Amino acid sequence: MKFRLFIIILSIHGAISYGQNNAGIGTTAPAPTSLLDLYSTDKGLLIPRMTGAQRTAIITPANGLLVYQTDTYNFNTPGFYVFESGGSGGSWKRLARKDEIPVVPPATWTTTGNDQYNNNSGGVGVGTSGAPASSSILEVSSTTKGFLFPRMTYTQRTAIGNLVPGLLVYQTDAVGLSTSGIYFYDGSIWKRIARADELGGGGGGSTGWTIAGDDQFSNLAGNVGIGTGTPTSKFHLIGNMLAENGTVTINNPTAIIQLQSAGVSKGFMQLSGNNLRIGTNSGNTGGAFIVRMNGNTNMVIDSTGNVGIGTAAPERKLHINDGSILVSHPGTIVGIPYAPLVNFEMTTEDEKKAGLRFIRDGSTLAEMLYTEDNDNPNYISLSADGPGKKDILLNSSSRVGINMNGSVFNPLAQLHVRATSGNDVMAFILH
Repeated sequence: MKFRLFIIILSIHGAISYGQNNAGIGTTAPAPTSLLDLYSTDKGLLIPRMTGAQRTAIITPANGLLVYQTDTYNFNTPGFYVFESGGSGGSWKRLARKDEIPVVPPATWTTTGNDQYNNNSGGVGVGTSGAPASSSILEVSSTTKGFLFPRMTYTQRTAIGNLVPGLLVYQTDAVGLSTSGIYFYDGSIWKRIARADELGGGGGGSTGWTIAGDDQFSNLAGNVGIGTGTPTSKFHLIGNMLAENGTVTINNPTAIIQLQSAGVSKGFMQLSGNNLRIGTNSGNTGGAFIVRMNGNTNMVIDSTGNVGIGTAAPERKLHINDGSILVSHPGTIVGIPYAPLVNFEMTTEDEKKAGLRFIRDGSTLAEMLYTEDNDNPNYISLSADGPGKKDILLNSSSRVGINMNGSVFNPLAQLHVRATSGNDVMAFILH
């Protein structure tokens, strides 16, 4: 018996070749960089085999310890397991088989430069106990951890090139109106995903916006801003507004549309009871109200109240340029044909005048005036040669004067005619 054991030991010893600080089995020239070099063309290396329960029962496994698990244990399928120390005591890691990570067509992972991509038509599960949901390309499952996607600053986010719709990032800082939060690219611009507290609790309380059917409302006491982070009114918009297929209604007995320039009120449209006011504000001392049609100025009311039609610089209360006035009244009043009137309302001050004056290039050509006269009967005078003359005069005593251009112009008779020299030609007193 002892002799047989001795023969076995000699056989094993003969099968092992020793080099300097290394050994070889099945080879006479072990690789110099190996501690143990195994060589065979018809045999393999058999690593210790055990069940999953036996593997996990190993006390204080060494870092790098390798075993082969023969069964499925707690979702851990059969295969080679290596122990890696570190963390909270270390853990067993299963080595993947080649068929689990294919490297022949159809290959699931392809390397291009520093990039990798997967063309597997199935899904990927992380933290799942089985295959991912059939409707997902990536299923991440955990009850103790979250999903952490790329975090970056505003400058880094806006510097990303080759943007594709749906790209998600988390911005860590706030720059201007771009506050921190989750941003996605919609194909044209970056948009921030709002938090629940920014949209409100949905109960109509003080938390923000509430959705009721197809409607939304907010009962917050603050202001709403679009294009601004510091709104100064209930609705503060920076930019253009378009309303289609509807009306814009302001329900207020003193409703006003205020127009400003650089924050200074310039013009307005205001409801005052049953009246509508349109004009410039009191501080706008040089502004005018202008009506334009087809790109042209048709009417102007300047800051003094002068009205110009056909002119942008009216010189009188009503200044009409390059046109005429038509006063008409088609119809009757109480069955009597009615002709329209132009009324001149006057006060009783001495020498108060009203009438018509004909002007060309700033010079008066002719005039027809009604004059209040405290010393003589009031009269209507007609001048065909400049202002101030009384070529024909009719006073309130029904007396008519012709060429009454002297200092004494009150007709002495029912018809009073003077020559060009100023001498009386005739005066008729009719009874």
